Amino acid sequence: MNAMNVDDIHTHKDYYNDVTTYVKNLRSDILLSGEYKRELLDTQQHPNKFISAGIHPWDIALFPDAEKATKSIIHIIETDLIPSPKFFAIGECGLDKCINTNFFLQQDIFYQQIDLSIKYNKLMIIHAVRSYNEIIKIRKDRKIQQTWIIHGYTGNVITAKQLVETGAIISLNKNKIDTNKTLLLQEAIGRDNVLLETD
Repeated sequence: MNAMNVDDIHTHKDYYNDVTTYVKNLRSDILLSGEYKRELLDTQQHPNKFISAGIHPWDIALFPDAEKATKSIIHIIETDLIPSPKFFAIGECGLDKCINTNFFLQQDIFYQQIDLSIKYNKLMIIHAVRSYNEIIKIRKDRKIQQTWIIHGYTGNVITAKQLVETGAIISLNKNKIDTNKTLLLQEAIGRDNVLLETD
């Protein structure tokens, strides 16, 4: 599935129609509870539904044992989700400097998901808050070839161009797409580097 053919690249709801191609994001609680199995079965009934799954930085603080939870989730993604043709991307995952979770721990968990992306050549959906510089540096330093979709982008045009130059794609909330800022952004980086989402 080509990302540019997706109508909603990141959502937490189901459309249940035959027209909207979408990627439903599964957070850590859905993965650890086993609920992801039902979601995976549901994709077989709906050809336009795809899923993404990963460890969101916000979820790390909810784990009694972050190392154990990370290992479990990585195992689920690798063995149960990646083999499915309906598994679209790893994530939402990334780095957030506005939360209390230790930034080094966030980086460690993010790097584990990057390794998974590289191993299986999978796209990533990235949550980045005040960490665009780190995302750019990681892509450059590790020479990342896999596409990273920068979810809910709120930065400026200059940073968007830098991200696109590394091979990333910008994702914008389709409900805010008509603002002057987003129109200028699309014009600056090109429509081919912009995806739409509802979350």
